[in-house]
Amino acid sequence: MCFEPIYSHDNKLKKQFYKEIAKLGYGFKYRQFTICCKTFTSNDTAVVPIILKYLDQFEREGCKLQFMNALGVKGFYEASEYLIKEYKKNLPPHYNQPVLNEASQTLARICDLRFIDTYIEFISNNVTMEAGYIVEMLGKLKVEKAIPSFINLLDYVAIIPQEWYKSVLEEQKFYVSQCAIKALGRFKDHNLIQYIEKFLSPENIDWIKFDNVDNETLCKKSVLADYKKITLQAISNIKK
Repeated sequence: MCFEPIYSHDNKLKKQFYKEIAKLGYGFKYRQFTICCKTFTSNDTAVVPIILKYLDQFEREGCKLQFMNALGVKGFYEASEYLIKEYKKNLPPHYNQPVLNEASQTLARICDLRFIDTYIEFISNNVTMEAGYIVEMLGKLKVEKAIPSFINLLDYVAIIPQEWYKSVLEEQKFYVSQCAIKALGRFKDHNLIQYIEKFLSPENIDWIKFDNVDNETLCKKSVLADYKKITLQAISNIKK
């Protein structure tokens, strides 16, 4: 926690938050400088509305992200609608990568099955790299309704921040595609192998390329190796 005057507003909010949860029986050990998704458990649903109350009051985005992360507990369903709103609000063209990333990861940890159709929408339109967390969640939950979307994402180059192009971070544009391979590997359906087996030879796929990255050869070599490894594992899982 920062104590400089410029952070006084957010520091006051944090103190108020800890005082409020203390009334619910959360003692001194919760008054940490950093809270995260491991701070609370599924039994601590009483803190959810309190966290939600403070999120949009913070002036610093970092504080908001910190408290948003603390909602990432399976069963914190009361937070789902807020996080879905944040996800939608921060998609391109108003791309706020840090907030979108946190909203996506937190939703994936909560695993609220009431919003399956919403999650499928997230991985079907305007798909950014952050959607990979949603793809992985739906795969782990073996949501068969999402299989067509997974297949469509196999050849999809995800949206990444413009400033990431021509840098090593550009490899993140392949993340959703790789997550889709992993997701399909969760299903015991041998028919799915036909969609992913081409990634055993990713060097033959012309869209796996970089936008003039200085060390393109090294970056591409790493990405190709990842594709092969992920695909081998997915096919092995399907055949088990």
